[in-house]
Amino acid sequence: VTPIYITLSLTGLFFVSMGFRMIPAMALISGAPHPENRGSYMGLVSSVQSLSSAIAASLAGAIISKDPGTNRLLNYGAVGYIAIFFTLLAILVVPKVHAYLPEKKTNNL
Repeated sequence: VTPIYITLSLTGLFFVSMGFRMIPAMALISGAPHPENRGSYMGLVSSVQSLSSAIAASLAGAIISKDPGTNRLLNYGAVGYIAIFFTLLAILVVPKVHAYLPEKKTNNL
């Protein structure tokens, strides 16, 4: 049995470090629209992220099942492999999307 202080420390570290992975993504995303459109664009991005999270959780819930005899979770690994696939797909797609962004004119005041 793991002591509670170790469990809470690791859980807290996990939640703090998960925010770090979003910093580069948000920098890339916020640089896509023109400044006058950034607020509505970021609102749309937030909505799509929330919808994607809900769909992913629903699909994972449909894929994972429990063996009634042993209470063991079945197909849990398949959900992990699907997550790895979509992560790699995103890594491949982001540079292509970034290449289609229009060049921005800089204001040298």
